Amino acid sequence: MGPARSAPFAGTRMNSYRQSFYAGLIRIIANMLMVCAIFVAMYFSAGPGSWPAEAVFSAVFFGITIPVWTIAFWLTRQIRRIFPAVAESMVDLPGRGPCLVRWQLRESAFSCVPAAKPEKFHGAPPAGVLWGAEAGASA
Repeated sequence: MGPARSAPFAGTRMNSYRQSFYAGLIRIIANMLMVCAIFVAMYFSAGPGSWPAEAVFSAVFFGITIPVWTIAFWLTRQIRRIFPAVAESMVDLPGRGPCLVRWQLRESAFSCVPAAKPEKFHGAPPAGVLWGAEAGASA
């Protein structure tokens, strides 16, 4: 078998700024088409017809804007899949295929936690360990 097919431009690195630029451009075009849909719907609702003007306006307006925004959301999703940002990557999950995953570090796994409280030690604390008031007094 040959190598697995990858998305076009998968080798190029795209940062979050370029990704948000393309997504913003898609939204701006969708908004411009929505404004045009208002004028087209007003034009069709002003003409003579047996239907009420509000019904014609609503049918034309929503008939244009719903497909426009569906395509805009689909294109935005494709932009995010084809050009993953710095903290994102495509992972091939079994049963689901390639999925876009965002990586995020929560906190460091190496945190200092005392093994026991000072009162657990019977007598003096171990050498080299300063507890409470002793730590402030020697500093």
